[in-house]
Amino acid sequence: MEGRQNDRKTCFQRVETKKNQLRKMQVKAGQSIQTQTEEVKKLKILLRGLEGEARQTKDYCESTIVGVIDSLQSGLESLRQTIIAQQEEAAASGQRCLKSLRGKLRRLRRRKADLQRLAQMDDDAAFLQQWPRSERLYKSALSAPCDTWAEPHIQFELIKITVDEFGRQFKKLCEEEFLALTPSGEHQQEPERRSDRETGDDVQRDTSSPTIGLPQNHDDLTAEPRTREYFLQYACSLTFDVTTAHQELRVYARGRVVRLQSGTPPARRRPNRFMRRRQLLCRDALCAARCYYEVEVEGDRVEIALAYRGIDRKSLGKLSAFGENDKSWCLSRSSVYSFSHNSNSRTLQAEPVHQKVGVYLQHREGLLSFYEVADGMRLLHRVRVSFTQPLYPGFWLGENCRIRICDL
Repeated sequence: MEGRQNDRKTCFQRVETKKNQLRKMQVKAGQSIQTQTEEVKKLKILLRGLEGEARQTKDYCESTIVGVIDSLQSGLESLRQTIIAQQEEAAASGQRCLKSLRGKLRRLRRRKADLQRLAQMDDDAAFLQQWPRSERLYKSALSAPCDTWAEPHIQFELIKITVDEFGRQFKKLCEEEFLALTPSGEHQQEPERRSDRETGDDVQRDTSSPTIGLPQNHDDLTAEPRTREYFLQYACSLTFDVTTAHQELRVYARGRVVRLQSGTPPARRRPNRFMRRRQLLCRDALCAARCYYEVEVEGDRVEIALAYRGIDRKSLGKLSAFGENDKSWCLSRSSVYSFSHNSNSRTLQAEPVHQKVGVYLQHREGLLSFYEVADGMRLLHRVRVSFTQPLYPGFWLGENCRIRICDL
């Protein structure tokens, strides 16, 4: 009897425990339902406004692009008027020159007839009497000035060259800017490939290859030509952005050369300037599908980096240092090469031999490669990253250093 009572008591306790758990589960379920209901309401509101927001964005973009087209059409009309004015001016000048040449031709023909009559004279006295006058008139006809006509083809050729360069640069700008707004296909890959990149481990995958930082898939390397001519087809034109340069950095040669000039007086205040570090960025972003550029370095230590535009410019800490944060990737060149990103630094097995360094960015593929350039291309390091923004070339200069952007 006592055993049955104990069994009933134990059973009752178990039932009460399970009921308590059930009540807690009901409360949590109710809270979850309430939370999800609120989320559904918010999502419905967002979805209702989505069409309107998309329409407003489309109208705004179309209005802006139409404004650009109007500006281009206005510029084209102005250029047409300029060409017509040059044509009319050249035609008027040509007509004046033609009239002058015809007049000179008539005078020369008259002088030739005079000389022919003089040659047929039998009276020697009359010949000697008329000779000075005929000689003077002949020389005067030969030396008489006439209007000259400047070839208009040169002016028109210069216009075509200028417009061709403008069109090429404008097309390049459009491609780069719209690429920055368009989601890259690389960001829509399989989850397992994305997870490898989102760990921040920038191709730290080599276990057997003697070259640091090579991808595990060596087909990526063998498929890529190693000649400089191959990379030059993706060459881009860069200039330093003087508004970002630290006050001790001097930019000259039309924005193609920078050197350290310690002890310079404070420059005028610029909000985009690196305040604490001797760094600067380039003016243009590298957001085309593939970009290649070369720099020539002088000095004991420089850093060649790529960074997002939003990198910190004010602090002295890691937020503003190239390679010390998640917004920059940095190749350091001193007695050895090293690479750093997000405070993770690794020394490379390559030592500096030549002064020229090439940087090859495959934005869509998420590949960044550094080369030392001489007669051939020596791969220094390669990283694979899921880039989320356009990249800007950046540089840090040590004592007595100089960097020149090479013309390609």
